[in-house]
Parts: sequence; structure tokens; C-alpha cells
Amino acid sequence: MTKIYSNHYVNMLDTARIESQCSNSYTFVLTSFFLHFYFLSIFSVMSDSQPEDFSDPCLVCGTSTKGLHFQVSSCRACAAFFRRSTKSKRVYKCQKGTGNCDLTKKVKGKPLCRFCRMKKCAAIGMSVELLNDPPTFMPPSTSEPSPIATTPIATLDKGEISVVDWSTMIDYIKQNLIKEPEYILSVGVKLTELQRFQLGLNKILSYGWPQKNYPVTTVVENKQNVIDFYIPYLIHIAQLVACSELIMKLSLDDRFSMFKHFWINFQQVERLFTTCQVRGYDVNDTAVFLDNKNILDMVKGDFSMCIMTDEERQRFYEMNLPLAKLYFTYIATPFKLLKTTQTELAFICILILWDVREIKNLSSDAVQLASEVIEKVSLEMHQYYTFEMRNPIYADRITKLTKIAHDVQRLSQDRRNLTTMAQMFNLFNTDLSDNELLLD
Repeated sequence: MTKIYSNHYVNMLDTARIESQCSNSYTFVLTSFFLHFYFLSIFSVMSDSQPEDFSDPCLVCGTSTKGLHFQVSSCRACAAFFRRSTKSKRVYKCQKGTGNCDLTKKVKGKPLCRFCRMKKCAAIGMSVELLNDPPTFMPPSTSEPSPIATTPIATLDKGEISVVDWSTMIDYIKQNLIKEPEYILSVGVKLTELQRFQLGLNKILSYGWPQKNYPVTTVVENKQNVIDFYIPYLIHIAQLVACSELIMKLSLDDRFSMFKHFWINFQQVERLFTTCQVRGYDVNDTAVFLDNKNILDMVKGDFSMCIMTDEERQRFYEMNLPLAKLYFTYIATPFKLLKTTQTELAFICILILWDVREIKNLSSDAVQLASEVIEKVSLEMHQYYTFEMRNPIYADRITKLTKIAHDVQRLSQDRRNLTTMAQMFNLFNTDLSDNELLLD
């Protein structure tokens, strides 16, 4: 059996090398992943029992558990409770009236406080995957308002769109990169890197989720809504980056450099995931939610915050069309065919965040730490596929997810190159091109 699986993965590894000859860095990353996941997969297939290292406490009640449920380390009892409560939409009251019961202290014959149990399930990031259910719409986040909510960071210009004070915006981003988010600290138990990332991702998905399936458009009329959406969105992404326990070991300069590289790539896959949850996985659908109200046909339409003449806009559309087609060919289509889960989305994003080799002026500490993070998250993904998805032969999915992470970054670089060329030859207005957040 070992020889059969070994030949299978060696063949896949050779194929991956051939397909990725255009990028030496991608070959290196993909090869490393295959070797790591290959041995984990073989171990999983050959082992009749789960190793002791996979035993973790349930993040809800503290009971020992061996596996993931709803994308977090939790026991079967708490997972079943969360599923029943979610489907029935039950509303509970706290037994003690405090809303802060200690769920690790069990009294024989007395059930755990259901209010506090459900509260803890939500706090640690339990999430029901929407893969086999009709699309539903999540309510807006009820978390604390962003500190920029009452700050005049954007002012109207000529009655058209806001002019953003990017210098102030960057200050707010750095403030949120200084310390871990409160929702991480409030959990009260030690979380893994993937679990921390999932908590932050849940916050962003909740914030950016549309309240209905808006009609598709080719022109965004209300650009003000886009501005209003992305200012808090960037703050949420900064908090997501700060969720990483290991990234907080780096200097603030390193964190900000990684944030600049990360956010513009992250929003591509996050917006795609949200669109798939709302509109389904039709590979011929070329519409993507730009924010929580505007859904744009990326092939037939175009979007830019810059003010352009009709001639400039036509030139802008013609130059961006090939990039839009590349996006759907190499990113959106494989993403949809996989029916990428939220855990896999988190994995893609972590790969992007820690793909640090092309980031300028980054310390050697960050480069060394990247391999440590990938190793930790690789083990978590092995547990996810083996114990929650019941799919120990998952190397093919890992290959495709890794390639999506690579292609997203490559496409972002192509867009930067297009902007640079437009500047050089004055092809169309690129007023945002000198924004520090857009410079990697």
C-alpha cells in the first residue's frame, strides 16, 4: 500500500514541478508542501489510531478531543449542541444571569449553561459551512465599532467621491497592528495559528456579507459606498494580521510590510469566497461582490476610483480585460471547482501572508519565521482533512489551493505593472498609484 501511494504522490509532484516552471519560488513552495503533506498523508493511511499529539482540549468545555468540528478543536457533544442550536435558531438564557459561566466545571446531573455554551461556540469561531445548503445572508457584525467610525478620514470632493486621508488611514492600520485584537484575548484559551486566523476571518466575513443578492452591474454608480466599505475593511484586515501570535513577534515595520503585501491579495479571494456563498459555484458566472452592495461583472464591466474621460475609461477597460480573464481562468474557476471551504480559504490566506520572499526590506527574522508558521498550519490542515473532512488523500486539493495562492499574488503584480505603464505613458488617470498601501 505504501508503494502505491508513494508512486501516486511522486507522479503528482513531478507534474507540479512541470506546471510551475515559470516560477522558481512557486516550485520551491509547492515542493515543500508536497513533501510535508505526503508524509502526513501516508502516516494517516497506515495508522489505525490517532496519535497522542492530536489530542487537544475542546475549546468550549475543556474535554479532551481528537479532531476538528466546525473548523475548530471541539468535542462531539459541543459540536452537536452547536449544530442543533444553529438549525433550530434557539435563544437561551444564562443559568446564573451573568453570561459568564465556567463551562469547564461540570456538575453531575446538571447540564452546561446553554447560553454561555453557545456564546463560547461563537467566540472560538465555530462556523457552519454553506457548501450543501442554499445561500443565506449573515447579519452585519455586532462587534465594537471601528475607532475610525467617528473620524473625518474621508471628505467629499466636488460632490462626487470622498478624498481619503491615506496618511491618517495608515496610522490607524498601524495602531491595529500593534496589539492582538480584543476578540482573540477574550477567548480565554490558547488557540493555534489557524484557529486564530479563523476568528479574524469570521469577523471580516460577517462585516462584508451582503444582505441580499443584488443585481449584477457593469458600472458602479455609488463609489461613495465603496469608500465607506473599504475604510473599516482595511482595519479588519489589519486586525486579522494581528491575530497571528507569531507575526506579533516581529517588528512593527515588518508587520506593516507584510500587511501591504497581504491586503490587496486577501481581498481578491475573500470577495470571491463571499460571492460563491451567495451566488453559488457556476464557473461561467463572472460577477464578484466589490463591497457589500455592489456586484460587478468583472469581464463586461470595469471599476476605478480615479476620475477618467470616456476615452481613458475605454482604454482602461481594454487593458484590464486580459487580467480579468486571467483571474477567472486561474483563480475563480479552480476556486469554484474545489468548492473551497472556509478553512481552505484561511489556508490560502495564510500562504499569501507568509509568502515573504518578494517583500522588500523585510528582516531575516520574518523570513525564518515563515517556515515555522507553514509547518504548524500544515499539521492543522492534515487534522482538518483527516478528522473533519474524512479525506486522508488530500494532496491534490493542497496543490490546487497552493497554486491559487501563488496566482493571486502574480495577478496583483501584473496589475501593479499595468498601473506603472499607465503612469509612464499617460494612458489614463492613476491618481491612486502613489498610495503607500498600494506599493509592495
